[in-house]
Amino acid sequence: AIRYFNYLGTDEISPNQKKEELYKLGCELSVSSQDEQSYISLIGLGENFQSSVELFENLLSNVVANEEALINLKNDIIKNREDQKLDKSTILRRGMVSYAKYGKDNPFTNSLSTQEILDMSSEELIDIIKSMTSYEHRILYYGPQAIEQVTKTLADLHKTPETLLSVEQGLKFEENDINTTNVYVVDYDMKQTEILMIAKGGEFKSEKMPLIKLHNEYFGGSMGSIVFQTLRESKALAYSVYSAYSTPRTNDKSHYVTAYIGTQTDKLKEAMIGMNELLNELPQVDANLENAKDAVIQKIRTERITKDNVLFSFESAKRLGYEYDMRQDIFNNIDDYSMEEIVSFHNNHMSGNDYSILVLGSKDELDLEALRQYGPVKFLSLEDVFGY
Repeated sequence: AIRYFNYLGTDEISPNQKKEELYKLGCELSVSSQDEQSYISLIGLGENFQSSVELFENLLSNVVANEEALINLKNDIIKNREDQKLDKSTILRRGMVSYAKYGKDNPFTNSLSTQEILDMSSEELIDIIKSMTSYEHRILYYGPQAIEQVTKTLADLHKTPETLLSVEQGLKFEENDINTTNVYVVDYDMKQTEILMIAKGGEFKSEKMPLIKLHNEYFGGSMGSIVFQTLRESKALAYSVYSAYSTPRTNDKSHYVTAYIGTQTDKLKEAMIGMNELLNELPQVDANLENAKDAVIQKIRTERITKDNVLFSFESAKRLGYEYDMRQDIFNNIDDYSMEEIVSFHNNHMSGNDYSILVLGSKDELDLEALRQYGPVKFLSLEDVFGY
C-alpha cells in the first residue's frame, strides 16, 4: 500500500500532475514502510509549508486507483524478490541472520506470498492508505516556524478522528536462545566463502554502552582493530573481517556477538581457527587500546547530527531508554577504562559462546569436515531463508 501510494493521484490530480504540483512548491513527498513503523515524509521550502501540507492531505484523503500502476508494481515486487535471492548480502546478513536469531518463522520471512501479491486489489490497498492517519501516529517537524504556529497550521489542515485507532499488534517473534553450536550453509556459486558467527548476548544495559563501544573499536570494529590486524594484515586469512558486540535497536531486545570472515575457500579452516582463538582469548596491546580510545573520541568530535537527523537520532535514543544524546556517556567515560576491564568484558561476553555459524559458499568447494568440527551442518535452501 505504501509503495502503491507513490503512483497514485486523485480524481482532480493525475499522478503526473502530482509530480508537477510538488515541483512547483519545491517539495518532495516520500513514503516508506519498515518492520514496525511506516513513515510519510514531506520535505520542502518553509515558505510553502501550508500549501505543501494542503496538497499532501488532499492526496492522502482523495487517492484513487491506478490499475496499470498496480500491475507494474506487483511485477516489480515479484522481480525484486527473485533478485534478492541472488544477492549475497541479503541472503547472509538479512535472511540467514534472522533465521539464526528466530528460527524458520522470523521477521524476514514474514512476507506476502507471490499469490497473495497477485490477488491484492486496489480497493484493499487504498483502504489502508486512506485509513493511515486514523491510527495513532506522531508528527515530527524540523523547520523555521515556531512550534505554536506549526501546531495551529496542522490542527487546521491535518484532520484526524477525535479518537485515533490503536495500531493492531502484529506477530511477535521471540528471539531463540542459542545453546548449542550449529552450522547453517547456503550453497552459493562463488569462489570465496563468507562466514558469520552469531551468539546471543545479554539484555541491553545502558551503563555498559561506553565499555561496549571501546571494546568493539579495540577488538574488531576498524582497520586498527585486533581482529583486522591479526587475520587480515598479519596472517592474510581474510579479505574482509570484523567482530562486535552489537547493540539492539530497542531496549527489549538482546545484544548479539557477531564475527564475520570473508575468505578464500581454501583458507576457511585456518580462518575459523584464527577467529575462534581471538574470540576466546583477547590479545592485549596497550598502544592499540589508546588508539581505540582516540578513534572513538575523534569520531564523536567530528560527527555532526544536523537538520532532521536531530529528530531521528532522538527517536533512536528513546527506543533505548535515553532522553539525551547517548554519545555523551561514551565521550565522558571512555578514557577511564583499563585493559583489565576490556579483557574482563571480552571474557564474560565474547569467549566460550555457543554460536550459530552461517556459511555462504559453494557446496562443492567447502571443507565440510572442518565445519563439522564446530557442530552439526545443516544445508538451508533459499526457500528456507526467504520463506518463498
